[in-house]
Amino acid sequence: MESVETIIAKAFSAGQQTLSEYDSKRILAEYGIPTTLETVVEAHTGAEAAAERIGYPVVLKVCTAEAVHKTEQGLIELGINDKSKLKQAYERLSLKAWDLGGKILVQEMVRGSRELV
Repeated sequence: MESVETIIAKAFSAGQQTLSEYDSKRILAEYGIPTTLETVVEAHTGAEAAAERIGYPVVLKVCTAEAVHKTEQGLIELGINDKSKLKQAYERLSLKAWDLGGKILVQEMVRGSRELV
């Protein structure tokens, strides 16, 4: 795993003002703060493999530093519980990810009443 310094340096050199959700959680994990099981993927087959490894249900999210409020922007698909729904969700989100220069984050589904932005 990349060091915290490397993650921040890459974002800074790319001119980012915020980190992606994935990079933010990698930093939290480096400091021992528990985070969700997740993987960034670039293809539907990668999403399928990640979902199998993580275990259904999963969430798909567009992963980019450009989208902070993903729910409001329609960049999240929740409660995906099989390969068919995963494929449909991936196809919908991959077009949005392409437009934003992002990738797709496959994440374990966690239920609760709190959201971290």
